[in-house]
Amino acid sequence: MSYKSSEQVVKPAPAKWKRLEQVIKPAPAVGKSFEFLKKCMADLYEQKLYKILDEMNIPYEKFEHPAFGTVEASGSFYRDHDMGVDCKNAFMQNRRGRKHYLVILCAQKNIDIPHLAEFLGEHRKMGFASADRLENNLGLTPGSVTPFGLIHENAGEVGVVVDKEIFDYASVHFHPFRNTASLKISTKDFLRFLKRYAMDVKIYDTELI
Repeated sequence: MSYKSSEQVVKPAPAKWKRLEQVIKPAPAVGKSFEFLKKCMADLYEQKLYKILDEMNIPYEKFEHPAFGTVEASGSFYRDHDMGVDCKNAFMQNRRGRKHYLVILCAQKNIDIPHLAEFLGEHRKMGFASADRLENNLGLTPGSVTPFGLIHENAGEVGVVVDKEIFDYASVHFHPFRNTASLKISTKDFLRFLKRYAMDVKIYDTELI
């Protein structure tokens, strides 16, 4: 009898674990739903971007390609397709995190933070902003940073710093809210876009203060 009684105590345990699994299992589904929502929002902003470019009479060439999350990942793709100057885009913040900057440099250049900070009148310990700040202000994710993010509803307070050398070229390219495509536009039209959507645009000479 004691053995059977012991069985009666032990047997319900698997059912409890099953109930526990039912509580725990939805967590990944919530994460997937959140990622799906972010992708939908990026898709909406991409379509909004094309509408804006059309309304501004800015012609563009769209190139689909594998995901290029870094400048190095693109290899010779942009050169092979004659897409103009290649750029690196960085989302940065001042020391206290109260001011954000979108920094756009020619791809071969490194960001000299003390030099940039002096140019902006910021503390030399300014740095790169978090992924959350990037998403909240520009609707973008790391690896897809683009000045086209300035059309985002929260981008109004983001300052823009653009390498002067970019305008020595006839055209430039940027991702349209995803790093699996790039849009080629003229640098003149790029400047027009910035003047319309950026709160403050500073042309940055990387050689001078």
